[in-house]
Amino acid sequence: MGKIIRCVLTGGPCGGKSSAADYVKRSAELWGVKVLFVPEVYTLVVANGVEYPGESDSDVLFDFQKVVLRLQIDMENTFNAFAEQYAAKGQNVLVLLDRGFVDVKAYTPTDVWQRLLQHFGFETEEVLLARYDMILHMDSVAVDAEHYYSTEGHTTRYETVDESKELDAALVAAWIAHPSHFRIDNAAPLTSPQSSSSNAVSIAADFHSATTPQAQSFLYKMHRVCELLHQSFETK
Repeated sequence: MGKIIRCVLTGGPCGGKSSAADYVKRSAELWGVKVLFVPEVYTLVVANGVEYPGESDSDVLFDFQKVVLRLQIDMENTFNAFAEQYAAKGQNVLVLLDRGFVDVKAYTPTDVWQRLLQHFGFETEEVLLARYDMILHMDSVAVDAEHYYSTEGHTTRYETVDESKELDAALVAAWIAHPSHFRIDNAAPLTSPQSSSSNAVSIAADFHSATTPQAQSFLYKMHRVCELLHQSFETK
């Protein structure tokens, strides 16, 4: 029976989630791990014509998030079922999610969030958090490298730097109770990450060719994500 790790990539806007997912997909192949990627549901619906209603009417917002989260659960359950099929054949599987159910807490007033938990039958947040094995929070560059923050090329990213900082903090608070919550900041390291089996896409080598602190910090974040995930398969 193979191992299954269900990991959520989260964090504020412009944190590197999409790039991290690409690095993980390439690295995991060399670990012998099958990656099943669950895309961000909110982006999926908004990029295809659905409009976010705002927070002025709590009932309208509840109805919107209820439908989004139903799709979130259905997608998670679908990919989890496929993961179990692969694991039954002895394959190690990583279910990598671009955000999870709990991310909605950071975007939703408390009263609406409580209604959503009740609607979906989650008696406590601990029960909800238990759906996931690991949470990797990637800090938005707005937190401590705001000169690199940009909304260019992102049709669903509209937050200002200050709004992104607040959102990043709200996402940390939303997930912090998970026992395997890791926060990956934007600090540019002074030395290259060490090459290892977890660093299968040669990030250490790329580090030396990176000519700016921004590029070095970005590569280090990618390395840290891969390192944490690789370790989870070795220890679980």
